[in-house]
Amino acid sequence: MAPVKRGRRRTRTAEVAIVGPNPAVAREAAAWLSRDFPGAHLRPLSLSGYCARRGAPLPLVLAAAGLDLAADRRFLLAARERLLWSPASGDLYDAIAGVLTHLPERRVARAQSRGPATALLLEGDLTRERARAALGSPARHWIVEHVGRVRLPLGEIETLSAQGVRWSALQEVQLLGIAARKAPPRGIFPRGTRLFRPPERVRGAPRASNRGD
Repeated sequence: MAPVKRGRRRTRTAEVAIVGPNPAVAREAAAWLSRDFPGAHLRPLSLSGYCARRGAPLPLVLAAAGLDLAADRRFLLAARERLLWSPASGDLYDAIAGVLTHLPERRVARAQSRGPATALLLEGDLTRERARAALGSPARHWIVEHVGRVRLPLGEIETLSAQGVRWSALQEVQLLGIAARKAPPRGIFPRGTRLFRPPERVRGAPRASNRGD
């Protein structure tokens, strides 16, 4: 993957989550991101705070602290693994649409997968007890409503992934970009992922440390 690119165009979205490794980093980024999201309500949240929301996932900007490249990498990797799950493939989505009437509309057309596909649809909250029960099924592709419905810490999600569970969500989290004072670590997000940078007067100003680890 190539480094993310800086974007200069403005984005208009009603409500946007600014997600940082801790609330202080998120609030700091939200203060200068308002120029890129005119008229939008910016909601600063920690990663755990975003995961705790039970409503439909908000589009988000990931805000790196910018003080420690290794810490930024850990945060961005954790955010990717916890929030940015792929949607169900076309054939699975169509099969689910034949059962559920409240499916969210897909943002982009996806290619149909080939051959037979098996998945476990987990409506409602996915708790530790439900996850243990789901492991009794041979299906290891689990489809949840959205990431806010997964009431498991990241460590348990990683453990399930190591046991072969593959995650999808009916409602995707829309990543609008990365906010960072410095170029973020490479190889985490796809080419063309938008990069938001603060104004020079903010970028160079002295500030308190917010490591977030």
